[in-house]
Amino acid sequence: MFKNMSKNLNKGQKMVLRFAKGPRLAHWTYAFSFLILFITGAPKMFKWEGLNFIYSVFGGPATTMIIHRIFACILASTLVLMLLFDRKNLWKWVRELFDWKKRDRDFLKVFPKEFFGLHAKYPPQGFLNGGTKINSILQIVCGFFMVLSGVFMWFPNVLSQGIQTWMYPMHTIFVCIATAVVFGHIFLAVLHPNAKGGLQGMVNGYVPESYAKEHHGAWLEEVKAENAKLPADKKEIVSYEEYVEKKVSS
Repeated sequence: MFKNMSKNLNKGQKMVLRFAKGPRLAHWTYAFSFLILFITGAPKMFKWEGLNFIYSVFGGPATTMIIHRIFACILASTLVLMLLFDRKNLWKWVRELFDWKKRDRDFLKVFPKEFFGLHAKYPPQGFLNGGTKINSILQIVCGFFMVLSGVFMWFPNVLSQGIQTWMYPMHTIFVCIATAVVFGHIFLAVLHPNAKGGLQGMVNGYVPESYAKEHHGAWLEEVKAENAKLPADKKEIVSYEEYVEKKVSS
């Protein structure tokens, strides 16, 4: 279904490379790890007997916690993997994340209208808009405190008992915040009426030029200027036919 929808959306358009393989791999590794962590941690976090069937699915409470810890390590490793294998795109993301411009603040002023599907006028946005930057910052903060509290929950004898008791509510609070942010992100990326074309950027790297122009106009102009200097085999803006060929060859 998604394949047919993206095909109809892309046909006849130029395609713009938005995400390289490294960021896409890191994104989906984080997303899948977060999902498994939320499922395996839910019975213990919410303490509701109706969730105890999850223990049966994963082979009992002890095995469920082992799986939880394995995926906690995988989630925490995404940043390390980017540092080791794709520092260029990692630093690009970090620089963009903390480079706040007037256009980002203007975007946030009208974002509530955008969120509820109304027509919102905002200036051309960069690679990340103000909303995406806040989403990323919240995930970084939540991820740090989830990992920190999780480590001390895993090794409970490291801290004094008084400090240790704070690790459990800390873990729950930041898991809940991160989950709310994730659901908001899924809504905007998949279900929002103005999101057409955005998700495929995280699937195969490219987005239609119409999507790039509407949602990240300033970034698109930067890519166009850079694209003119690149050799033919390195172009980041390609025709639909070249895009299909790249997909087939990869």
